[in-house]
Amino acid sequence: MKELVKQEIINAMQTVLNFQQLIMLEKVVCQSFHSVDVTQKNKAEDELKTDNTSVLNLFISSKKVEGCSEKSLKYYFSTIDTLFQKLKKKVTEISTNDLRFYLSEYQEVKKSSKVTIDNIRRIFSSFFSWL
Repeated sequence: MKELVKQEIINAMQTVLNFQQLIMLEKVVCQSFHSVDVTQKNKAEDELKTDNTSVLNLFISSKKVEGCSEKSLKYYFSTIDTLFQKLKKKVTEISTNDLRFYLSEYQEVKKSSKVTIDNIRRIFSSFFSWL
């Protein structure tokens, strides 16, 4: 929850701050939130914030702040969005076994190399660690 609030702040400021200012804002927000607990007001608000697309957009925004290229951002988005479409689950309900099954099936159907599967796995790892 805390991570979502931090990313919403940074995302909201992207249109008015330059890259260096966004990096500074991220540092300040992280320091400010370090010793603070964030709780949800009610369940309905939390469900809105955990919508898969919203969470994915926040992740992509955080990667943009980190300096990822537009090409990488598009690849991250399409890779994770494809996972969501295939699994048809909320991001909070996706398990490790779901990911293993998805990667196994993806490799079999697409005849992908181990390198490609490892790239996808790293994207998933980055995304779910960020959550």
